[in-house]
Amino acid sequence: MYHLPHTQVFPLLAVTILSFRKESLMSVTNMQSVEAVLADLSSLPVIPLLQMALEKEQIAATHRNSFSVATGCARNIKLH
Repeated sequence: MYHLPHTQVFPLLAVTILSFRKESLMSVTNMQSVEAVLADLSSLPVIPLLQMALEKEQIAATHRNSFSVATGCARNIKLH
């Protein structure tokens, strides 16, 4: 399970909401439309969105760690 410090929940939620509404936000042409897209957040499935974001981060972190280990191993191989 991925543990997130409580101070990072709201920033993560903000990024998740923007990502979830990305297509609508990219099609607007003025600030009023942006506000309209983000006005009603009550229908958003907050917990599933956060879980999805955390799972993606955990997968990315795992890949970064695997790459670091593989790179470290490759540096230790001596070619003759």
